[in-house]
Amino acid sequence: MSKPFMTSGTGIAPMLGRSRIYNRVFSMLTKPTPDNVSIIAPKLYGKTVFLNNLNSQMNMKPDHYLNSIYIDLRHGTPQSDDEFIIKLSGSIKNSLRRYDPELAQILEEDDPENLVEMLHLVFDTIEDNKKRLLIVFDGFDFLPLGTGLSPNLLDQLRSLVEKSSLCLVIGSRKRLRDLCKTEASRTSDFWRIFAEPVSIGPFEEEDWDHLWGPFDKKKIHIEKGAKTELQGQTGGIPVLVSAILEELYSGTPENLKLTNLEVADCCKKIISVPSDALKDLWDDCSIELQGLISEAVSTDLEERSIPPQVISEAKLKGLALIQKGIFKVQGRIIHEYAKGMASSVQDMNRLFGTSEVFEKNIRRLLELRLGHFSECNERLFRYCEYAVRDLADDPERVLHTARGIVEEALDIILSAEGIKSGQEFPSEWKEKWGKTNIKGVPDNFIPVPNDRGLLCSFIRHITGRDTRYIRVASKISRHTSLLIDQVNSIGNFINHREWETASYGLACSMCFLSIELMDSINKDLSE
Repeated sequence: MSKPFMTSGTGIAPMLGRSRIYNRVFSMLTKPTPDNVSIIAPKLYGKTVFLNNLNSQMNMKPDHYLNSIYIDLRHGTPQSDDEFIIKLSGSIKNSLRRYDPELAQILEEDDPENLVEMLHLVFDTIEDNKKRLLIVFDGFDFLPLGTGLSPNLLDQLRSLVEKSSLCLVIGSRKRLRDLCKTEASRTSDFWRIFAEPVSIGPFEEEDWDHLWGPFDKKKIHIEKGAKTELQGQTGGIPVLVSAILEELYSGTPENLKLTNLEVADCCKKIISVPSDALKDLWDDCSIELQGLISEAVSTDLEERSIPPQVISEAKLKGLALIQKGIFKVQGRIIHEYAKGMASSVQDMNRLFGTSEVFEKNIRRLLELRLGHFSECNERLFRYCEYAVRDLADDPERVLHTARGIVEEALDIILSAEGIKSGQEFPSEWKEKWGKTNIKGVPDNFIPVPNDRGLLCSFIRHITGRDTRYIRVASKISRHTSLLIDQVNSIGNFINHREWETASYGLACSMCFLSIELMDSINKDLSE
């Protein structure tokens, strides 16, 4: 039997409250021509609990849907169109086995292109039978929309959803269009099939009696002051409400009375030894919102001085509200926690809040990162150290260090793999490549090249970053190959840029990349 309140663990807590939102979504999904629904909720506000409950309830409504299928995209997240189609068809196949094994058999296919055709056939058949499937996607924002997943996939999904036999519910932390990484995906017609998003935020007034329901079953009497105290302390923020109710429920024996004092003591405990839930809630806020909340606990902030997007974030999360044009922190727990975090937020703003102080302090941050390495190649370390040191005086000189860093890194890599420039290409590697469909070793790798650019290409090939060639390197990783390419491209830019002036930001990026290259080589050689 599941616990009534859960803020950690692997299970899914039962849904408490949310009756207004549930009834709204249920109505959208069960009308004669149902809507495709987008559910939006910040992290830790109960989206997964809501979607799981919705999925279970819809499976108990055979008059409306043949079946409801819950697909969690947060785990085993598809990274390509093919992976998404395989995951989708596999979930549908497993669901259909209960209802129509022959129809499920159609999806026993390995080729993603054929699977798309088979999915159309499956939904055409369901449509002919005047039935409908509901698919509930959780964690849609984890998908690499526009990068790993193409606009073509969205078009394929739209063509399926246009059939009367399929309806979608999509859960995400942001509006669907805002999840896309490219303009082509953002402007896809796929997003037009969804009704206006349904937002899940703090608990509402009608939710509270249901939230206290498990205490009634345990015959614990709740004084009115205890209920008022919980609302005032938490502002209705779900993860805080659940954490406190979980503590009170497990710590209060049956047939006892619960007063505002017990609730207040429990809230003090959460603040004095901040729970993971409280830390995660704070960390999920934008740095701008953290700064405003930290400032608002001691100063009146006028609404007109605050960017609208930050106010929207605060209202959606129930962390603040506007009273008579003043930005007010909501909930005493957040108010007290923000007091304790004010100094760290102020420190961040002091160190990096403007371009001037960023440029002044970023060098110190890079020096601290360099200090993480106690054992590494001394020459490569010195090159990185010179680059960071020169940031203060001459960003141009920093960028000119790129070629020296690449050449030193290439020497380390070749030595680690037991080869040298000008040497014959290793016979065992030649043999491995000869067993693939590739036409032997590229001409410019015979012998092993001396040229810096060709050597970077050589590393791409032997680490398998060029996917036409199987990996033959014994130590050096694709991660290292990627980093050395990036640093080398900066070295090429600085020597062929003509009139362009190098920016301070580019010099900082080069330093970061070079330090991470050194770290990656260290890890490769230690394994």
